Amino acid sequence: MLPKRSTLHRYLLAVIAGLIGVCLQMWHQARRDAAEHHREEISEAREVAETLSTRMDRRLYRMQRLAWAIGNKRSRQATRIMWNDYIESLHEWNEHYDATRVQLRHSFGRWAEAGFETELAPRFTRIGRQLEQMGTHPERAAGQFSSVSREIRSLSDCVYLFNNALATAVDERRVGGLRSADSLAAQAFANGSSRSPSVRCSQLEDNRVRNR
Repeated sequence: MLPKRSTLHRYLLAVIAGLIGVCLQMWHQARRDAAEHHREEISEAREVAETLSTRMDRRLYRMQRLAWAIGNKRSRQATRIMWNDYIESLHEWNEHYDATRVQLRHSFGRWAEAGFETELAPRFTRIGRQLEQMGTHPERAAGQFSSVSREIRSLSDCVYLFNNALATAVDERRVGGLRSADSLAAQAFANGSSRSPSVRCSQLEDNRVRNR
């Protein structure tokens, strides 16, 4: 009997060891898969941030050129060229607007989508309307040029700050499935903390007025 018990004991130990080995292998594979998935999420988030940054910079730059052309009464042909360039960037913006919101929410969370939708987009729209008014009433353009230029500079600062907030989230690896409301970028954006560049546009404007 003893040899049989010993054989059975060894067999059970081998089965248990095998099961433990399979479980460990599955656990390690799951961790590798999760790590690979998060690397893909980080890469996707970085691409979302870089694409949006390029799009905002392009529209800002063309706004600045157009405002300068209208305000300084450049030739009709030169102004028309700059106007067409701006319209091109506007069409690109509008074509990707909804997709941008979805991508920001997916990669960074609600704070990024809200920042884009409620802080940045309305300012772009307001300046665009002011440029249209300058173009429609060129006799008033010189008087509006200074205020529009200030608006553009303020928005440019906000774009920089927002881009930095997205970069902070990517650096923290708080994107995709690991994004959370307690990330430094989200906290700073929600609270207007000076720790991160993601200060609210309205707060930035208040600081600009106080520091003139």
